[in-house]
Amino acid sequence: MADGRLEVDLPKYHVYIEYVNNKEKPEIKFNLTREELVRIIATPYNTGNPFWFCGKLVQPEKTARVVIFWSYEYCRKLALSNREEIANHPDKKVVID
Repeated sequence: MADGRLEVDLPKYHVYIEYVNNKEKPEIKFNLTREELVRIIATPYNTGNPFWFCGKLVQPEKTARVVIFWSYEYCRKLALSNREEIANHPDKKVVID
């Protein structure tokens, strides 16, 4: 606030997708802005259109579960109860559960 502007922490959105096909690993995309969340994921998903997620084209009907969670911290600062960073945990399903 040195220059007179008020600094506001905006939430960072994190998206977890679990696929119907159990052979595909669940994935998490971290640190999206609200605009990115709406434009890249929520709008296409809600209208039944495919969207890009973690480098692959996802068909909404092939998703079993989508979880959107948010924080005021970047993912590198978020940790599980055992203090392991969520971004580095190998089993993304454990992070969500």
